[in-house]
Amino acid sequence: MILIRQAAAPDAAAIAAFNAENDDVRGNVLFIAQQLTAVAAFEQIYVAEIDGAVVGMAGLRLLPTVCDPRPYAELTELYVSAAYRRRGIATTLLAHIEAVARLGGACELVLLTAWRNGGAHHFYHACGYTLYTVTMRKPLIDTP
Repeated sequence: MILIRQAAAPDAAAIAAFNAENDDVRGNVLFIAQQLTAVAAFEQIYVAEIDGAVVGMAGLRLLPTVCDPRPYAELTELYVSAAYRRRGIATTLLAHIEAVARLGGACELVLLTAWRNGGAHHFYHACGYTLYTVTMRKPLIDTP
């Protein structure tokens, strides 16, 4: 059985391990533990557990906006450990994020994923997501 719950500081090590597994290490365990509390008003992280093991995570950014009375909702993270894929965990996490966003007053959920991540594109399309916009970026500082 898949249990979805809001992440807490003790989950930081599992979240850091997911980032490492995905070659996306930008913050250490202590930083992640602190951020789970520091950004809680704007972003919530949920974890998926199977038999007490944290096997996946998803994030929801729910923000008020100036021009729309409905909040902006964005899926900020969705990751399932490679050893636990193809068991419905990502689908369960995504459904949970959608439900929380809906309860928070959002009328749509936006997500960003890498241009070359065809597996993610297929998954999101299968879940009813469609292409929405072009996203651009510009580095503001030099990074090593």
